Amino acid sequence: MKINAINSLVALLISLLLAYAFWSLDGTLKNYVLVGSFFFLVGTLIPAIGITHESQRVLVNLRVLSGVFFAIALAINGIYSMIAAAPTAYIILSALLFVVYLFIANTVTSVKQ
Repeated sequence: MKINAINSLVALLISLLLAYAFWSLDGTLKNYVLVGSFFFLVGTLIPAIGITHESQRVLVNLRVLSGVFFAIALAINGIYSMIAAAPTAYIILSALLFVVYLFIANTVTSVKQ
């Protein structure tokens, strides 16, 4: 597995801009959403566009998985940036989903075929 520096930088910048957009919506959790969305989005977008792998099957599976969880992260952070909710609920939901993503991504990349 190799990391493409330019694509990873683009993913980082896109994630930063999206996190700022969520922060600017002025919800009650705006600071939580700023940090949480940045880490969740960059953690899913870099594998989606910034990584290459020897096996095309693994690469396609990783990109699809990353894209699905990127969309889920966009939806969750968009919702939490506009509603008033408990910070604990946001933190637990986001962290749990990100850990599930990491577990599935690790399983996908470790499969030998």
